[in-house]
Amino acid sequence: MDFFLLPPFPLPNLGISYIKDLLYGIGILLLSWFTTLCTVLIIAVFVSLTGYSLFWYTHFYVSISLYGAAALTKIILVHTIAKRWFFVNVNAHYLELFFDVSLTVWCFGLIIFTQKGLCSAYIMSIWVLFPLLTRLGIHREFIQKGATVKFVLIYLLGMFVPCLHTLYLGWAVFEMFTPILGRSGTEIPPDVVLASLIVGCTIILSTCFVHFVYLTKSMKKTLLAMALLSAVTLILVCSGAFFPYSSDSANPKPKRIFLQHTTRTFHDLDGNVVKRDSGIWINGFDYTGLSYITPHIPEINDTVRAVCDDVPFCGFPWFLPVQFLLRLVF
Repeated sequence: MDFFLLPPFPLPNLGISYIKDLLYGIGILLLSWFTTLCTVLIIAVFVSLTGYSLFWYTHFYVSISLYGAAALTKIILVHTIAKRWFFVNVNAHYLELFFDVSLTVWCFGLIIFTQKGLCSAYIMSIWVLFPLLTRLGIHREFIQKGATVKFVLIYLLGMFVPCLHTLYLGWAVFEMFTPILGRSGTEIPPDVVLASLIVGCTIILSTCFVHFVYLTKSMKKTLLAMALLSAVTLILVCSGAFFPYSSDSANPKPKRIFLQHTTRTFHDLDGNVVKRDSGIWINGFDYTGLSYITPHIPEINDTVRAVCDDVPFCGFPWFLPVQFLLRLVF
């Protein structure tokens, strides 16, 4: 990624053309978010269909290499295309423009969260306050000397606090959801959920930095590197290089499966016994079901998938109403 330094320039007068460019910028930003989410979700669905879901359960960093790199690649690609087709004459005006775009989006979110009385509005306020204070502090430098190295470094330093806080919150979310997704049942693709969370974090962290795309001569090297990282990771994942479970006592990632000998007695509305049966009731508590178990216990292949009877809880003795999450029952 090659930066070029912009010379000092007179700020454009705010008017109809600037408002038009601002609306275009907001549209491009929202388009980049939408296309990024769609692209990464397609990758997540593909991984789920190939049977290698939960590859990140033990190796979480791999999910960042796959989904995070793909998300960042897509965001940069959309803005690179926008720079080429919509904002042809690259100048510092677009640095101002996309700073205003990101600030407008965060202010809009701050207004909504505040109006709803949500405590999470403080996150929005951080992403409004620090960029604005940073910009006010370096405004004179920008007007007199343009986008110099000093300008870029001070801006990055000003973004340190909101980025660090967002990374902390994001890590807390992943620490909470990663174990849950390892036992979330057979109906919710965990890769889709995790990919969505990673895209959300990538979008938040990149919002106040996308305008630097318009300061570069070329983003080809960066795009190629990120796309190559995501592609290589996808190939490794689909080749089965990352086993999802671990027996490490310090950080165990177990495969959760319940085998219970169950005796069932069915009664009609009058209390009469309709039928009785018994057998081994097998439940895989994650999305992979029994796929990692059957090679080691081939007898499970002789089991029959249970049919959901037209009775409460499908006729199984669930302690909690989670039968809609665990439909792959044997």
